[in-house]
Formats: sequence, C-alpha cells, structure tokens
Amino acid sequence: MKYAPETAEERLAVLRARLKTWERSGLIDAERARNLAESTRSRWIHSALVSRAIYFVLTLICVAAVYGLASLAGLPEAPVTAILCLVVAEVLILRFGLFRAGPDEALYLAGLFLLIFARPGPPRDEVFLLISGALVLAGVRLRNGFFLTGSVIAAIVYLAVKSDQAEVAALLSLGVAFAGIALLNRNYLHPIRDRFFLWIIVVMPPFAYALLQLDGPGPGMYMIAGAFLIAAMLLLAGIAIRHHAPLLSGLLVAGIGGYETGQRMDIPIEFRLMFAGALIGTVVLILHRMFRDRTTGITSERLLQTEHPALLEPLAAAALAASQPSKERPSGREGGGGRYGGGGASGEF
Repeated sequence: MKYAPETAEERLAVLRARLKTWERSGLIDAERARNLAESTRSRWIHSALVSRAIYFVLTLICVAAVYGLASLAGLPEAPVTAILCLVVAEVLILRFGLFRAGPDEALYLAGLFLLIFARPGPPRDEVFLLISGALVLAGVRLRNGFFLTGSVIAAIVYLAVKSDQAEVAALLSLGVAFAGIALLNRNYLHPIRDRFFLWIIVVMPPFAYALLQLDGPGPGMYMIAGAFLIAAMLLLAGIAIRHHAPLLSGLLVAGIGGYETGQRMDIPIEFRLMFAGALIGTVVLILHRMFRDRTTGITSERLLQTEHPALLEPLAAAALAASQPSKERPSGREGGGGRYGGGGASGEF
C-alpha cells in the first residue's frame, strides 16, 4: 500500500494540471488532451485550487460540528476531535486516495492544532514553536509547500516575540527569501521543493514588512528606501533566473514601498491614486515595448510552440513502466545448441 504519490506521479500531476491551459491556448487539441489525461491518470485524487479551498472550509465546519457534539456528550472535546480528525484523514488518503484535495489538509491541520491548544495551562510564547512543528508534520505528510512556509513563519514569529527584536526577524525573513531564490534555479526530482521555494520567495519579503509594524506605526524613510532597493534586487533576480516568483515578490515589495511613501505625502488620496495608476501604466507600457520583439528569455508575446505537451507522453510511459511489477528472469545460460557456434553448428545437441 502506498502512503503517498511517488515522484513520477507527482511530476505527472503537475503536467496534467496544465492540460486545460494548453488546450485553451491552442497548443494542444482537445482529443489529445483527453487521451493524455486518461493515460496519466492515477489513483490519487487532487483538486483544483478553488475546489480545494471550498472543501477545506467545509471540512473545518464539519470539524467544528464534531467538536460541539463531543462537548454535548460530555467527552473531552479537543483530544477526541483531534484523534478522530487524524484517523479520518489517514483513511481518506490510504483508502480513497485523496491527497492535497482539501479535506485531508483541513483534517490534518485541525487535528494537530487541537492537540496543541488542548494542552493544560495558559498559552505561552513556545506555542509558536509547537505550531511550527505541527505545520512541518502536515507539510511533510501531505507534501504541501504552503504548510512548510507557514512553519518557517511561525518559527520566525517566535524569534521576534522571544527576543523582542523585530528588525532581526525581518532581516532573517529576507535572508530566507533570497536563499530560496538561490535554491530555486536547481533541478529537483520532487515538485514539493519547487512549491516550498516559490511560497518562501513570494511570502517572506511582505512578511518582513509586517514584522516591522510590531515596533511602531510604520517604517522610517530609510526603511522605505531599503524596500525599494530590495524590490529592485528581487526584480533583477527574477530576470536573471527567468522565474516569475521573484518578479511577483519584487512587485509586492515595491507596492508596499509606494504605499508607505504615499502615506507620508501631504496629497489627497485621489491624486495619489491617479499618480500611482499613471506610474504603473507607464512602467507596463515600457516593459511591453522592451519585451515584445524578443524571441528568447522573457517576452511579452504569446508563445506559439512549447515543448511541455510533448514531454507529457514520454513521462507517462515512464511512469506506467515503473508502476508495472518486474518479472524475474532466470539467471545463467541454457544448455544445448552444440559447441563453437549457434543453432547447432557443431552438429552436437
């Protein structure tokens, strides 16, 4: 019995999720997309992002209902509900093949968090370490990069609260983000590492800004200048490694710097919005003109051909071949056939 999808199945699931996009863009016809989807189907059931979020919320509502029923029955609510959540989550994974589908993630998080907050005594700073450990367990079991990123955030929050030095925690968050950029451009066999680094790069720089808010109403002008410098570094890193995650993170940090700059300008909000819209439109127009005639690297034109659909067929064949049980072949050499030649050339049989 498999406890989780294998690496080949995970990589096929990533490519299979892009079939609809390729079909809508005309890179692949509908019949071929349907055939590839059928040939790469596995026993593991994944959900799209929107469906996954809906199932996650609905499952949490069911967990709350079970918690209330346990309270009405006079049972210890948190331990009973937590154990039930973890058992049901494993049954859904092992028996029905749900993996990162929404209900399994909600049940795992709810079970682990209920065990944390069921402990006796008032909550202390160490609860952030327990939350970080719970997110690590859930992230590794479900191979969820977002949960692993949450564990890093909880550990840094514990450092900021325990040491009362939000600046150090913010610098550590930025260091983790740039470390993720350095590790992102490597080749990894399992997609969970890519997901983890993507979330780290996008989330940690804005999280560093949120940590700075713990020391006061807002950062000073030097920190705002530093925000624009960090945004420029992220954008340059995204262009250098040709990846969208540092670009998105750089745009978020630049937006934060622009917001803080506008808060310190004695200008009506209407003029701020007009200026920001004009600036963004100008930057977009310049970038579009810069990249529209390029045929390599980053370009703003639609790609007419891609190698990704062609990669799906050999990967599917490799995954199917790996999943077939191997038959043992007899070792050694069968006798007969004569000597010094094949097919009985010597005349001795």
